[in-house]
Amino acid sequence: RQEAGKEPLRVFFNSPEMGMDSMMDRFLQIQYGWAVNADTNTDQIQAATEQGWLTRERVERAMNGIHMSTEALSTDEMYDTLGAVEPDVLVIDPLEDVAVEGGGYDKVADQKQLIQDLQRIGAKTDTAVLIIHHVNKGGMGNDEITMADGKGASAIPQKADFVFAFEGERMEDRRHLRLLKKRRNQSLDLHLKGDVDTFRFYNLSKHTGQETLEYENA
Repeated sequence: RQEAGKEPLRVFFNSPEMGMDSMMDRFLQIQYGWAVNADTNTDQIQAATEQGWLTRERVERAMNGIHMSTEALSTDEMYDTLGAVEPDVLVIDPLEDVAVEGGGYDKVADQKQLIQDLQRIGAKTDTAVLIIHHVNKGGMGNDEITMADGKGASAIPQKADFVFAFEGERMEDRRHLRLLKKRRNQSLDLHLKGDVDTFRFYNLSKHTGQETLEYENA
């Protein structure tokens, strides 16, 4: 977006499963392509910090438009936060850590209410809501994920405008991102290669008759 002369999207990440420092490190890795790998004793973030290169200005540049929370927020708390931050996109990872006021996540009725509340929040704040949702035990062994493979109530994918599948073996670097549900004639089918050291993903396009792979930032 910046290369096209547009302002960067404002994004609010809510991820109680991660610590604030770990989340920030991931954004720095993605922005600057820095590798962090405990197995090879590589930490380019620490090296840049020790060398004085990673200044406050460079951190702010990497985090421009990004707001984060590692607290488990209720839907009401999330609505208040979005009103203050005014993001373009809300990312929730994972869905089951969001609490419905007066309820929880275990009951099907609560899960339906949760999706309805998030849709209401998105509409009132003009914010796109992206939910990271995990597959159930039955879906873990499938070659391809279906709409029925998500955890929890079927109302979760049914009430969503779009449902994406992000597939791949846990210890492998290849991923497949595709649309399971869409509103009109949209299409998305990307084969990606992930770099575990930098958390960057690249779009793989293999040309007919060629053995080389072309990488583009995904």
